[in-house]
Amino acid sequence: MSQPQPLVNAKPAVQLLKGQLIVTVIVILLAFIGGQKTAYSAGLGALIALVASAYFAWEAFRFGGATASGRILGGFYRGIIGKFVLVIMGFALVQHLPIALSMAALFIGFVVVQAVVWLAPLWLT
Repeated sequence: MSQPQPLVNAKPAVQLLKGQLIVTVIVILLAFIGGQKTAYSAGLGALIALVASAYFAWEAFRFGGATASGRILGGFYRGIIGKFVLVIMGFALVQHLPIALSMAALFIGFVVVQAVVWLAPLWLT
């Protein structure tokens, strides 16, 4: 007899987070070409995207089973709202750091790691 399948499969979310982590490290290493300030800034931007995505994945995929469909939907809503709030808070907090940042590198680091989410359907099949 076959095992019941979970209503939500978290494996693609875990793969996506691993991909974002790898891209975060690559972004930081490549940003060192522009100097320590650029690398630090790009790393913070990448970290904002990574933390927000991890929160979304945790909220969205922590429930399973057919009886949990309402909780799953609620988890997706909480996850996307929480991700949005974390991104806003992350950018607001880095503005108040006592060190000089490269805003261009900060946003590029964020966008490159966030692009992993946008491009994931192309390689997570």
